[in-house]
Amino acid sequence: PGAMAPPAAEQATAEAGQGGAGGGAGAEALAGNGPPAGDDRAYDVVTRLQNEVAQLSFMYYNFTGGLQEMAPPVSVTSEPVKVESDTSVAYDAQELATQIVGAHKRIDALIDELDGASLDEDEQIGTIMDLQAKHETLKAKCKEERGRHGEVFDTLQDSYAVLADSFLKAPVTRD
Repeated sequence: PGAMAPPAAEQATAEAGQGGAGGGAGAEALAGNGPPAGDDRAYDVVTRLQNEVAQLSFMYYNFTGGLQEMAPPVSVTSEPVKVESDTSVAYDAQELATQIVGAHKRIDALIDELDGASLDEDEQIGTIMDLQAKHETLKAKCKEERGRHGEVFDTLQDSYAVLADSFLKAPVTRD
């Protein structure tokens, strides 16, 4: 049997139009489960991009570890080294490369989906400056509203204190 991709990578590979991943337990053992992926189309593009980059980082980490484990031991002094390895992981470099290339393609597609990705540098800077100005305006408005709400809260608190005082000073009647 060949290597199988983790479920998230298999789904993403199928979505990218590359079909399912093939094979036995090798790539699955090296790729692991990674960050939870699943149907993330409900998330915004930036979140999906972050998830893909995290998945790619996870693949690189695990694939590098798998390669290190399967590399033949070498002595620093050029003496023969005998090591018995319990590695039972089948290594399919082609499958691992396919998964990494698929992840890079998904990341490139997500980058293309970003707003303003097709703008030149001057337009992007202009957009950033507009967004920063909008942010400052909204921040000032929020601060103003927070101050107004604080005044209302203080008024309510003062009214409550007056009512509580009045209630506490009122004579107690028993029916």
